[in-house]
Amino acid sequence: MQTVTCAYCGLPFKTRGNANARMEQTHFCCTGCAMLARVPVDEKGQFPVNAQLVSMLATGFLYFNQLLFWLLAVLLAMQDKAGASARFYWLCAGAALVTWAAIAFIQWRERAARAADFVALAIALAAHAWVLAGALLAGAGATALPRAWPPAIANAALIAWTMRGIMRGRKKK
Repeated sequence: MQTVTCAYCGLPFKTRGNANARMEQTHFCCTGCAMLARVPVDEKGQFPVNAQLVSMLATGFLYFNQLLFWLLAVLLAMQDKAGASARFYWLCAGAALVTWAAIAFIQWRERAARAADFVALAIALAAHAWVLAGALLAGAGATALPRAWPPAIANAALIAWTMRGIMRGRKKK
């Protein structure tokens, strides 16, 4: 294990293999640093739209919709509209899985994920599977409702873990 520093935030971390043999290769501590390093910013602070920005915005949009479906399901349940509420709970569960898949795709595309990132992905997926399995084993389709809070917390933690380099900011040159 060699200690290298993140090319974006400057955080030292350990990596496998011979880092000296790959010195021309830049290293990033997390996917957030890898994505931000690939967003070109000019002297005025302007930046063009690129794949990294679009994927971050799309993931945020998916997570927002997951929370929105949950809120709508709760509000409909409070109005005694069980059928519509159940549909929104299932939409929330679907949006949670799509959000997880978007995060996994971003980590795969940026090629900055380490073992801890894959463990975080597995834990979040296990939370989704636990909720969906519980709902499917409890009864038939519309009457069995998936719980919305475990996937919401799992996705929030996964987004925070994946983008943790954004909070540290760029290292001073």
